[in-house]
Amino acid sequence: MPRILGISAASRKSASDDLFGADAARTSELREPEAAEAQQRAERGPRPRPSGSGAKRTSILGVLNAEESLEQLRAGARDEVSRLQFELAEAEDRAKRAEQWVARIRQEVESGLMRSSAAGRRAQYP
Repeated sequence: MPRILGISAASRKSASDDLFGADAARTSELREPEAAEAQQRAERGPRPRPSGSGAKRTSILGVLNAEESLEQLRAGARDEVSRLQFELAEAEDRAKRAEQWVARIRQEVESGLMRSSAAGRRAQYP
């Protein structure tokens, strides 16, 4: 599991569970009756928290969000680098093939000129 700023995904999930309760983190995994109960709890609103916990929660959520954003940026950058490396390899391959064609054409032109030059000399001096 990737670690972001020294915090593993499991630790971030654990921190999220601590802040919001394990039930809120599991809502998407619940079966039908449990989902209805979770919906009712959510409609009742959050449980009262001791004073000062809001700032801590906001701070932790900010760090978690920043880490997720950073990981997304890194993944995007890795994808972009891979794409550019692939395009570079294709361009180098095309350039190599073009150079081979130029060399082949040059060789055919030079050999054709040599033949016509030799034929011209033979025609002048029979």
